[in-house]
Amino acid sequence: FTTLLACPIPFDLTVSEITANGATIAWTGYNDSYNVWLGQLEMASTNFDFEDNTISADFTNSTSYPWATTSNDKHSGTYSVKSGGTGTNSMTSDLKLEVTVENDAILSFWAKVSSKSNWDYGRFLIDGTQQLQISGTSHIWTQYSYDLEAGTHTLIWRYYKDSSNSHGDDCFYVDDITIESDVVSTEMNYTATESPLLLNDATNILPQTTYMVKVKGICGDEETEYSESITFTTLDENTKIFVFEGEWSNGDNWVPVGVPTIDENVI
Repeated sequence: FTTLLACPIPFDLTVSEITANGATIAWTGYNDSYNVWLGQLEMASTNFDFEDNTISADFTNSTSYPWATTSNDKHSGTYSVKSGGTGTNSMTSDLKLEVTVENDAILSFWAKVSSKSNWDYGRFLIDGTQQLQISGTSHIWTQYSYDLEAGTHTLIWRYYKDSSNSHGDDCFYVDDITIESDVVSTEMNYTATESPLLLNDATNILPQTTYMVKVKGICGDEETEYSESITFTTLDENTKIFVFEGEWSNGDNWVPVGVPTIDENVI
């Protein structure tokens, strides 16, 4: 037999019957009551385009061979940034950015390199792991995108120079760094004695809006941790949900009967 914890964390969280102004939240739990947390998500964007001709204090710059803004080559606007140490052998020039994202995020940036092919490299690292390595003098501005899990990350743009010779501009260019992530703009809490919980107009659910939901159990004075969260997006107000009636024919064919109707209960 299975022994249950005195106050187990709810599990098997699902969202179904999503409409413009509602959804059904269901879970499995063995608690006296439940707190259902709902967070309205909005897209937040952090951008570094260097158009003020400076590298902001958000970055940690290399002290020996610092990066600098330049108008000589850029993806857009007037300025980009380029690595330091041009013409210097056996050197590394780093530009570091430490970021914290509440939820999973997407990082993107534009970059190009002008260097001795297969010897001097423009590199990009996330948390010490190399994600990108490019070299040569024929490289063009290219956008690169990477997923960032929720949490804190160290991002490093690096130009590595070997022990001899220089080709091209001998540097790594970067421009238009963007980090996009969902952030919670509004929080709502609901109390339920059992699963499921029906969200509707009365619970202030908005159309075409993305929500995050999670559930914790309550046993007397004790509360559990929240369950794993899931997200869902409500429908457009003009979306119609049709209900088809039918019957099985020959055991494996479903045949509609009559004209489909609009389910007024979910509109």
